[in-house]
Amino acid sequence: MFAAGFTYEFHTPLIPIPQRTKREGESGQDRLSMNSVQYCQEIYIPHFLPLYELLGGADNDIKMVEENSHVRNSHYSRRYRILQEVVWMPWASWSLDMNPIENVWSFFERRFREACKMARQRPYNRTDIIELGQEVWEAMPWRRVYRFINSMPRRRVYRFINSMPRRITTLI
Repeated sequence: MFAAGFTYEFHTPLIPIPQRTKREGESGQDRLSMNSVQYCQEIYIPHFLPLYELLGGADNDIKMVEENSHVRNSHYSRRYRILQEVVWMPWASWSLDMNPIENVWSFFERRFREACKMARQRPYNRTDIIELGQEVWEAMPWRRVYRFINSMPRRRVYRFINSMPRRITTLI
């Protein structure tokens, strides 16, 4: 599994999520095998918080949008965002029209599967998968992705929104 973030005209590197045993994870139902503390310490602090600060944070009306999962929506994660003064925007994660995360993830997944089909690039171990994933991520047509994000306020589902704030979107 990977994590990444993007916003208008910028994206983070693709971040591999460390493998864990079931005991290290929060529960047997945790598909990331990561709890909220691990998420904040291993993903949020080193990768997303610096991006948020680089863009000017709350002072520039930057809002963090994340997929809905228990590690990101837990009491611990919400409290951590408040302590770091990160403005978080609740978002309908299940709506492909409203959430650019799902569209970018789908696009990445298709490109990754295509790359895996090529015999010389087929990944055979975790290291190969990470390297190929990072290559595919960097080779994505980011201008197209940014145009897609910029077009979202004009879509029918956004007519109820008066202004679209700049935001960082995280992908896991």
